[in-house]
Amino acid sequence: MAFENDYIMRMIKEAARALAAFALGKELPPYELPDEKENYTDTDRLYEMLIHLADEGKINEAENLLFENINSGIDDIFRLGINFYLYINEFSNDRLDECNYPREELMEGIKDFAKMCGVEMTDGFFELL
Repeated sequence: MAFENDYIMRMIKEAARALAAFALGKELPPYELPDEKENYTDTDRLYEMLIHLADEGKINEAENLLFENINSGIDDIFRLGINFYLYINEFSNDRLDECNYPREELMEGIKDFAKMCGVEMTDGFFELL
């Protein structure tokens, strides 16, 4: 079971990184918040809120908030969204179950997010919509 979980986590990570490389045309840098909160952009504040909600076990609420903000700067929101999903991917299966967000839903969330951003992801292939 542990091997299967590791495999699924790796597959999600690789799919997210490949998706970002396709959509952004470059490798996905980790999302790093500025040291000083007064230097935060709207996107930084959104990312901080998403991570906070996820850490509180409110992953579905965080995902809904992400989807509501897709129209705000596609490159920034895409980088933020993929990093958000990679962050959640590091949660244990038990933690995800506690949050009512199984790992399979994580992959579906990535696909839905990408599609809302204009990238279709099917069977490992990507297409701009």
